[in-house]
Amino acid sequence: MVEVTARPVAAEPSGSRSRPGEWAAHVALAVLSAAAGVALAPGYVDPMLVGGLAAGWAVGGVLLTRALVGHLSSFATVVAGLPVALAGIVALAVWRPGPVPDPLGGAVDAVLRSGARILTGALPLPVAVDTLALPVLATWLSAVAATLAWRAARPLVAVLCGVLPLVGAVVLNAAAGPPAYPAVGLAAVAAVALLALSDGRGERANGAAAVATARIRFDTGGAPRGGAARGRLLAVAVAAVAVGLVAALGAPAALSSWRPAPLDPRAGVTAPVRTDQALNPLSYLSTWAADPDEPLLTVESDRRVELRWVALAEFTGSTWLPERGYQAAAGTLAEPDPPVPHASRVSADIAVDRLPGNWLPVVGAPRTVEGVDIGYDAASGTVVGIDAGASGQRYSVSGDVAGWVPEELAPAGVPGEGVFDRYRQLPGEVPGRISDIAAEAAGDGTPYQRAVNLARYLRHTYTFDPAVPSGHGYPRLERMLVPPGERGGGGTSEQFASAFAVLAREAGLPSRVVVGFGPGARSGQSEFEVTTGDAIAWGEVYFQGAGWVPFDVTPGGREAASEDDQASEQGGSGTAADPEDDTVADDRRHEPADPPGATGDTGSTGTIAATAGVGGALAVVLLVPVLRAARARRRLSLRASPRDRTMGAWRELRDGLRLAGAPVSRTRTVAEVVAAAERLLPESADGPRLGGLHRAVNQAGYGPAGAIEAHPAAKAADETRAYLRALRASLPRPRRLLWWLDPRPLFWRAS
Repeated sequence: MVEVTARPVAAEPSGSRSRPGEWAAHVALAVLSAAAGVALAPGYVDPMLVGGLAAGWAVGGVLLTRALVGHLSSFATVVAGLPVALAGIVALAVWRPGPVPDPLGGAVDAVLRSGARILTGALPLPVAVDTLALPVLATWLSAVAATLAWRAARPLVAVLCGVLPLVGAVVLNAAAGPPAYPAVGLAAVAAVALLALSDGRGERANGAAAVATARIRFDTGGAPRGGAARGRLLAVAVAAVAVGLVAALGAPAALSSWRPAPLDPRAGVTAPVRTDQALNPLSYLSTWAADPDEPLLTVESDRRVELRWVALAEFTGSTWLPERGYQAAAGTLAEPDPPVPHASRVSADIAVDRLPGNWLPVVGAPRTVEGVDIGYDAASGTVVGIDAGASGQRYSVSGDVAGWVPEELAPAGVPGEGVFDRYRQLPGEVPGRISDIAAEAAGDGTPYQRAVNLARYLRHTYTFDPAVPSGHGYPRLERMLVPPGERGGGGTSEQFASAFAVLAREAGLPSRVVVGFGPGARSGQSEFEVTTGDAIAWGEVYFQGAGWVPFDVTPGGREAASEDDQASEQGGSGTAADPEDDTVADDRRHEPADPPGATGDTGSTGTIAATAGVGGALAVVLLVPVLRAARARRRLSLRASPRDRTMGAWRELRDGLRLAGAPVSRTRTVAEVVAAAERLLPESADGPRLGGLHRAVNQAGYGPAGAIEAHPAAKAADETRAYLRALRASLPRPRRLLWWLDPRPLFWRAS
């Protein structure tokens, strides 16, 4: 019914809100709470599964809180819901057990150690209870807190309860994958929906003083009825989707050229997996070269492949050292950053006979390792066994093998100061002989050309000599190296790889040494035996957009290789070819297409994204007048009841006044609103008047149900249309142009 009352405005009990939009609000709460899980999901082996789990826990938290809050206090609701959440953790321990096999013990262990295992695990993380407990509990608590805040008429607090975990997830996963635009888009959609559905409840619930007011109150159960309710929900949905489109499409377009280096919280955590620092794999090469027939491992693959073993990045002046710590990893490993250019996926089954240490040989940039528990260092691409040494291990591995194209590398630069400084550092005082040779051998040109010059200098100036004793520090290099143009002595790949990396660092290029194995000799149809004579080291230089590029620097290696050896190199380290070598054509046999960014691909992608974002925003803008016109027709439609048509005209009038910049308080009477509206128009005998609307609204407010007839309602609708046309025509041109494009009326509360 419609009544005019003079009463104090007091707080409305939160439990009394039974509104058509209530379920829509709870859906928005669940979406907002699940957004953090969506942002965190790319850091797991199975992102879809983790995203689904986050959504399930968010929905469960919202529904259980809604069921309990009507009977318990907020604190009691949280306490009563915790056993359900903990039971869910036990169920996860049964379904996806972690290191503790007992479900109850595994659940307790996961709750206590989940955060540490997330920070110390290599990405992507395995989907297990010990890596899921913290995210799902955080999602649960976020959903509970947001629902309680919403029920207490605190919509901004409800939004904050979902946004804070999302910020934490974005920070935790920033270095693991692409920007979390989808998760931010979901959160934006949910936040807009919640704020639009809140109806300013916070003011009513928190009003400290009761104010006596005279107002028209149309009692519809606290919400618009029928078509008005559906229209309101439709407007909320459209606005939420619009914000989501802007967040999901506009942000990538606007930030397409921004390449930040996000802070990775894992970098400050000491990883639990370690290697034996007393072992130096590079020092084995000279010994193995002198005794080349001892078997080391067997490789079964449908193609001949080179294997990476250990990357060494720290030079002490006397030796190169491998990385000091690794993160426990699942069987699936993260994609390299930047991606491997022209990659081909190669798989192999490896059986290690004997190798020092716990480093495990892998193919290219490893993507999967199955059959052994591993630790992984993403920066170097090195894999280690956790529980035992490499000897006796059997496992399957797949990796991305690069197809390097010199023309694409030629213009590439090297990173400036920052994280790659450690790959330029040389300890102590570099011997002057080495500095002079580095400057002369590297020459001028682009960073790639200087690296090629250094590799060519080593291959052309020296000879391979397996009888040379081990050693690769400053003293050994100073005795071995000769100025370009002179003829040098012999050495093994141990000395040449170390010399290349040292000379490259002295020339300002970020470099490191990698130890690996050649493809070995065929011992079966798809089986190859790798011996000590197949062990080899090479140098790598980091180029922007390409990553670590390998260079074959051992004399008699690549340039003097047989046709069979050249073919085998396509499956291994993918050593970057000298632009003048005949092997360039062989490298290109496996070239699928230009890599991203090599031919302006990034710019075109950014243009497409920007176009999509602008097009989406334009579509949303054009949708606003369509929705507003549809709502106006529905409010003033002949098919509506006389009372609904009258009240629709009244709402259209009040919306028009707000659009014209002359809103009227809800406490004003009908007569005061009509008088204020008529004063806005220029005085004219022929100007539209609102007497019929005035009488019809009063009749709807004071008369019995069904008292108003069709004719007064039609007159009220006609007067409102004529008045709004005249009001719009009286406005300044900018306001007239923006009248139908303004989306705000879609969210204004019906009054």
